Amino acid sequence: MIYMFTLFAALLTQAVSAEVITNVTGMTGRLETITCVEGATVTLTSNAQNVYAKAEAECKVSEEAEFDACLQAAIKKYTKFAPVKFRGDAIVGTKQFEMRINPAIGRGQLFYSIREGFHADTNNKGVALMFNRVGITNDEFLIESSRLSQDGNKIAMLMVPVRIRFLPDQLYFFYNCNLNWIH
Repeated sequence: MIYMFTLFAALLTQAVSAEVITNVTGMTGRLETITCVEGATVTLTSNAQNVYAKAEAECKVSEEAEFDACLQAAIKKYTKFAPVKFRGDAIVGTKQFEMRINPAIGRGQLFYSIREGFHADTNNKGVALMFNRVGITNDEFLIESSRLSQDGNKIAMLMVPVRIRFLPDQLYFFYNCNLNWIH
């Protein structure tokens, strides 16, 4: 909830393209890959505000240094474990990003999409990825992270919305993800 309210203001004022530039968080470069392999938790998108409200209520007395860990623990408490992994790869020479959610063990694919967009900083010193499906407007897809590590190569939590035809929209929370920037 905290992340969602600050994100739209950040996107309007601090939007960046996939070109090599310095971001407010101090990262320089183009985000090339995101990998999250430790599993995830998931909830229906319609339940996300309820999850955020409960997590915020539990963590509002936490010190800022402890807030991220508290928020992560609270979100895990109110969402269901999903044995999946996430990978996002920038497509060379474009602003397109290929995203996949696969089972953690075995083969198969639960979600696949190629999106076009940009990355931006958020007020919480994280990164946001704003995409549209290639060639289709009014189909926004927003991925948001918790704070970047000091070196900018790790995030504690990544929030990925998933829309699959004929199924309710879901929101996945991936944990301990790695980022790769090309400088």
